[in-house]
Amino acid sequence: MKLEKLVNQYAVSGVMILIIIIIIFGYLGYHPIKLWDESRLVANAVEMLHDGDLVVTHYEGEPDMWNTKPPLMIWLQVFFMKLFGVNEWSARLPSALAAFFTMCLLLMFTIRYMKSYWLGLIASLILATTGGYICMHVSQTGDYDALLILFTTLYCLSFYLFCETNKNKYLLLFFLGLTLAVLTKSVAGLLFLPALLIYVLWQKKLLMFLKNKYTYLGILGFLALVLGYYLLRESQNPGYIAAVIQNEWGGRYLEVDETNSGSIFFYVKKLSSWIAVFPISLFVVFLNKNRKEQKLSVFLLLLFVVYFLVISLSKTKLDWYVAPTFPFIALISAILIVHIFNILQNYDYGNGKALKISVPYIFLFLVFFTPVQKRVHQNFINHQHWYGEVEWYRVSYFLQDALRNDRDLNGFKVVYSRFLGHYDGQTPHIQFYIDLLSEKGMDISYENWQKLKSGDKIICTLTDYNTIIKDHYNCEILSQNKKNNIGTFIILKAKTAEIEN
Repeated sequence: MKLEKLVNQYAVSGVMILIIIIIIFGYLGYHPIKLWDESRLVANAVEMLHDGDLVVTHYEGEPDMWNTKPPLMIWLQVFFMKLFGVNEWSARLPSALAAFFTMCLLLMFTIRYMKSYWLGLIASLILATTGGYICMHVSQTGDYDALLILFTTLYCLSFYLFCETNKNKYLLLFFLGLTLAVLTKSVAGLLFLPALLIYVLWQKKLLMFLKNKYTYLGILGFLALVLGYYLLRESQNPGYIAAVIQNEWGGRYLEVDETNSGSIFFYVKKLSSWIAVFPISLFVVFLNKNRKEQKLSVFLLLLFVVYFLVISLSKTKLDWYVAPTFPFIALISAILIVHIFNILQNYDYGNGKALKISVPYIFLFLVFFTPVQKRVHQNFINHQHWYGEVEWYRVSYFLQDALRNDRDLNGFKVVYSRFLGHYDGQTPHIQFYIDLLSEKGMDISYENWQKLKSGDKIICTLTDYNTIIKDHYNCEILSQNKKNNIGTFIILKAKTAEIEN
C-alpha cells in the first residue's frame, strides 16, 4: 500500500511539475518583441552587447534617461544573448527562469519550514495558472517584473524565517534578496518593507534585529552595492540620479505617468482569480488552530494588504504592479486545497483500496483542470496579445517570419504609423527585427510615411496602406495578405505637393 501510494505521489508530482514547465517555457519565443518596456530593455541589451558598457545603458547610442532602472535584468539578457544569440528566447529567458525559481522557492520554503511537500507544489501550480503572472509583461516577456517577484518573494520569506528561527543565514538572505530586488527595479523592490516593519513591531522583535551584527553588515552590503551602482553611473552619466528621482522616486507615485491612471479600486479587478479561495483558506486555517499555519497566514495577509494599499494609493497604475502579491496569494490559497487533499488521503474508504489511492488525485485534477486548460489555451492556442491588440504586431510578425525563413527583403523600407510620437517617432519593437535582418546583409530600414520617394519598396499593414499611403501616393501592389493584414508596395509618385516637398 505504501509503495503504491509513493508511486502515485511521484507520478502525480511529475505531471504537475511538467505542466508548470510547459506553461512557463512553452511558446516563450513565439510572439515578437513587445511594446513598450520589453522592446526598450531589449534595445538596451543589444547595445550593451555591442558596446560592452556594463554601467550605462544606451538607446540609439545615447545614455538612456527614460529607462533609468539598474541594469541587472539587462545584464542577464546580455548573458543569454552571448550564449544563444540575439532573439526572443534570449530576451525572455531571465523572466521565465525567474518564474520557475520563484516556484522552486515556494517549494523549498514549505518543505523546510512547513514540512509539507504538497503545499509548495500546489502553491506553485496555483501561481503557474495565475493569468496576471503567466502573461505578457511578467513571466512571458523580457520585462523586470518576474525577476523582481523572485527577489521580493525571497526577501519576504527569508525575513519571516529569521523572525521564527533567529538564524543569521536567513537574515543575510533577506538582505541579498532586498539588494537584488532594488538592482532589478529600483524603488519597486522596497515596497514590501512597510509590511515587514509592521510585522516586526507587532511581534516585538525589533530589538532582535538591532542587536544582531549581521543586520548592520547587511545594511552596509545593501548600501555599498545599490548606492555604489548609482554613484558609479552618475560619475559616467551626469544627470542620471536626477532622472531616477523624477522617474522612480516620487514622479510615478505622486503623478500620473503616460496616462496610466485609475481609481483607488483599480487593482481589485486585477487580482488573481485564486483570490476567491483566499478568504476560505484563511477561515480554515484559524478554524483548524494550526499555530504554524496561522502565524504564516497572518504574515502573508499583512504583506498582501499593506502592499495592496501602497500601490492603490499611487497615482500611476499599471496591471502588473499587483503581481508581486501573487506568490503569497498562492501560498495561502494552497493551504485550503492541501487540507482537503489530506482529508481525502486519510479518509476511511473501508475496503475501497482503489478509492483511497485515486480520490485525492482526482480532487487535484478537478481543482486544476480548468485553470490549466485556460492557461494552455491562452499560451498555445489563442496566442493572446498584451492588451489584445493584434494590429500592433502585424509588421513584427512579418519581419520575424522573414528572419526565421530567410525571406529576401533587400531594398525594402518599413512603414509603421501606429504610436508615432510615443517614443518620439521610434518603434523599438520594429527596429529589433530590422537590425537583425540588416546583420544578415539585407538593405532594410525604417522610414516615416511622409518621407517616401518614388521607387521606394515598402512593407506596411493594409490598414496603413488603405488609410494613409494610398491617399498620399500612387502605388504598385507587390503582394497582399489579407488574412494577416500585411502587404508590400512600390511608391510610384506622391499625390500631394506637401509630400513632394
